[in-house]
Amino acid sequence: MRLAVRLAIETRNSIDTLKKEIKATGEFDNLHLTNGFVVNQAYLDSKKITAEKNWDKVLKFGSQVEERSAPKTRTDLQVNQTTIDGIAELKKILPLYTETSYVTTSFVIRMIVRGSLLVRHGKI
Repeated sequence: MRLAVRLAIETRNSIDTLKKEIKATGEFDNLHLTNGFVVNQAYLDSKKITAEKNWDKVLKFGSQVEERSAPKTRTDLQVNQTTIDGIAELKKILPLYTETSYVTTSFVIRMIVRGSLLVRHGKI
């Protein structure tokens, strides 16, 4: 499914980093990896974070740039229904950690990708 979002530069850079790490595994050698594919893989990695309730650790890592002041780019991601459903669920869970009433889809994607990198680096 197509998901139209505006992503912060940190998120785009994290997606590119994660894409390189996924390619380095050799598991998807013959495929062109899209940003949507990378977000799908990141969501699968983030299930561990949700199961262990470690989102507070993910929030502490990453850029210290304020989300509102960071430049954003509009993009369309082709993600599967499982990822869409997971994003919707995380939009209910993450406000408990951020102490806000809601979080945006872009923020959830940022946390998913950041969390995936932390899981892959063994920091969570």
